[in-house]
Amino acid sequence: MNKTFPSAEQVFDKVGKGLFRELTAEEELVFYREVVNKVKAMIYINQIGDVDDFTTAKNVWVNKNGSDLMGYSVEEAYDMGHKFFREVTHPDDLAAGALAIDYHKLKKGDTYGGVIRQVTSDKKVIWCHGNCIVLNEKNGNPWQFLNVQVNIQDETETQLQLLELQKQNMLLKNKAKLSSLTKREKEILCMIIMGKSDKIIAEDLNLSIETTRTHRKNILKKTGKKKSTDLVVFASEYN
Repeated sequence: MNKTFPSAEQVFDKVGKGLFRELTAEEELVFYREVVNKVKAMIYINQIGDVDDFTTAKNVWVNKNGSDLMGYSVEEAYDMGHKFFREVTHPDDLAAGALAIDYHKLKKGDTYGGVIRQVTSDKKVIWCHGNCIVLNEKNGNPWQFLNVQVNIQDETETQLQLLELQKQNMLLKNKAKLSSLTKREKEILCMIIMGKSDKIIAEDLNLSIETTRTHRKNILKKTGKKKSTDLVVFASEYN
């Protein structure tokens, strides 16, 4: 037998009279549906079958605002599987998903958050502030996540504020990259920035030139740079 649901107007009239705790189950459903669909945020429920395999990740639900803004229906996002995240995340921010999963897997806290760029289906880039929390676990590992992205692009009052936001975002990313370097790699990075050649670095640190070159290659890989001159820019961004 189909249930008859009250109108949103009736429900919010009741809430407006301070009678929220007296809402029926059907009225609560209408209330929360209206709130979730109208809130100016993209609300996702993501899940991952294996926390060590990102290809098992998928988006299983998105609210109406998120669907309208990003240009993907719930069904389209689900069918895309893990590729959905690559489509809606700016290339420079792709590591955010894996970092969030690792953060929750290691149980570092209840909420993982930060600034990220989302990409709509028509390739428009939107700056967002997101929070990710674990909804459900399986076998002691996070399984489903509640991911809330708030569009801050339209809320930023001036271009200078947005530029400062970009700078702070870059600082956080560079800090994460620096933390991945070993003590020896950080030492060599400083010498590279000073303009020292592999031969000089090898002599100063009493290393073979082959070992020094290997360290240089590892530093470039970990920092995502293609050539040594890029490391100087990297250092200036961090400072």
